[in-house]
Amino acid sequence: MDQKPKKNHYANHLADVNQTNKVLVREDIYNSQGALLIKAGCEVDSSTAQRISQHKIAKPLEVSVELEQSVTPKTLKMLFLEIPNHPEIKSVFESNLNTRTFEQECDTIERYPLVTQKLTVLAKKYPETFQKSTMAAFIGLLICEELKLNEMSTHCVFIACLCQDLGLLHIDPEIVGMKGSMSADQWNLLQGHVAVGFHFLTLVPNMPKLAARALLEHHERTDGLGYPRGRLESKLCQEGQIVALVDTTIALFFKYVFKMGYSLTALSPIMQINSGVHMHSNTQAILRIFKRHFQPLKVIHSGTQLKKMVSHMVERGPYVNNWLSVTTEFNTELNAKFESPQLSRTTEMINRIQSVLISSGVSDDSLTNWLKELSTNGIEEKDYVEVEILGLMFGEAAWQLGGLLKQMSLLVDSLQKGGGDFALENQRMDFLKQLYVRIQSPII
Repeated sequence: MDQKPKKNHYANHLADVNQTNKVLVREDIYNSQGALLIKAGCEVDSSTAQRISQHKIAKPLEVSVELEQSVTPKTLKMLFLEIPNHPEIKSVFESNLNTRTFEQECDTIERYPLVTQKLTVLAKKYPETFQKSTMAAFIGLLICEELKLNEMSTHCVFIACLCQDLGLLHIDPEIVGMKGSMSADQWNLLQGHVAVGFHFLTLVPNMPKLAARALLEHHERTDGLGYPRGRLESKLCQEGQIVALVDTTIALFFKYVFKMGYSLTALSPIMQINSGVHMHSNTQAILRIFKRHFQPLKVIHSGTQLKKMVSHMVERGPYVNNWLSVTTEFNTELNAKFESPQLSRTTEMINRIQSVLISSGVSDDSLTNWLKELSTNGIEEKDYVEVEILGLMFGEAAWQLGGLLKQMSLLVDSLQKGGGDFALENQRMDFLKQLYVRIQSPII
């Protein structure tokens, strides 16, 4: 028996799928020492999966098995049409907008039997993730069409969107399904789904290298604060950043539209605050799509709630500029005192946030004065939409600053490992954390 084999979570998933969709071993499975483990023709049931998990096998399991039934272009299209449970999304999905391109791209998955196998297992084990991946593939095509990308780039975005979370099938299900905060080790394990998915696509015959790269980079950010490699914009491909943007968009959709009840247009001001995180050209493309096809913003708060929102922004707003100014000064001091790759990333993030706060108007004095005027004189119905939009932008800006605070804290912790007296730096971090509390309070 091999020593210390890693648990094969995919084998367990296949055993579960086998209960309703036969999974057969199509070629003999050997361990890394050349010993025969499972003969061709056997089913992958719980006992087979347990035996596989006790060994390090010579080949990836997916290349040695086949499913009786796998996702086909037809079933992918049908499943996609069942996804919309929201009138605005439904109207877009049922229109002729990009439908032809989507159907053509669905037909291409037959080129990749290993991909259809994994998608079938994903649909069984993590149906919501599968639905989100299918939505991502469609939205990714919308952006490609808006940007007028060529056929190869469009195809690679489609495949990368569909496959972006296949790596989760090789991660401990308890970690995949975990809610709330994670330990550093658990978070690192979850992040590993990117490398696993990338490695899988490199094994798929005839798979374009660009599709694998786009998947690898779908959690990267232009400011270098993404993962797994933390690369800056100049080292990232546009296709991967489209997949990353789509992933963010769908997460925002489920948060603000499904859970909070906003119209889809509410995502526009939030995306403006995120502008540049996944390339400006991509963000501008999706903002044009929102503007062209979605309904006007739906106000979901009452007049009384909006009044509280205005008071909150009047009270908390000035701390945004103050906090960012103090953080910028601290980061400059660290740059002068230390050398670290992380400093270039925090500097990049600060510059991007400063830019979007200025362009969005969140940090503008005239906006603060207008809000003060509303707070004093009262809010009229004609102001409701604007206040709702500003509330969304302020909330997202606070979240962005929270991300920067986290990166600054990680940076100081990392620098301290080099030794020396960090009393002053730790004091500055404590001050930043205390000041941030004045920003992060809920809008309502």
